[in-house]
Amino acid sequence: MMCDVLDGFETTFGAEALAHTLANAGRHSQELVPGLEGDKLLFALLEILDFECCKYGDAYPTLTEDAIRTFVLCHRQKVLALPSPPSYLGVLTGSFSFLCEDESEAQNAGAERSDNDDAS
Repeated sequence: MMCDVLDGFETTFGAEALAHTLANAGRHSQELVPGLEGDKLLFALLEILDFECCKYGDAYPTLTEDAIRTFVLCHRQKVLALPSPPSYLGVLTGSFSFLCEDESEAQNAGAERSDNDDAS
């Protein structure tokens, strides 16, 4: 049920972040944005990761790439059922490869990212 995606996002990030993210869904993508609100949100989150919106200030200020990845991983099956990704180039370049990792690999990758961020 997609309500849990919307409710979960609003609970985690707030109503303003939800409204901003939904309003900007499809801003960079050439693909058709899904019509259902829950699908639209997941699409928008993948778009943020794909087009590096956190890095360039296009995402809601409190959203981080790691927080988005964590949220998206909680809804992995729903994400994989979306009709299309925000860009196929993002698929080819590995923007969404974290969705294909098993849980232990995903946790290790998250720890490595944190270690690399600390070293910067």
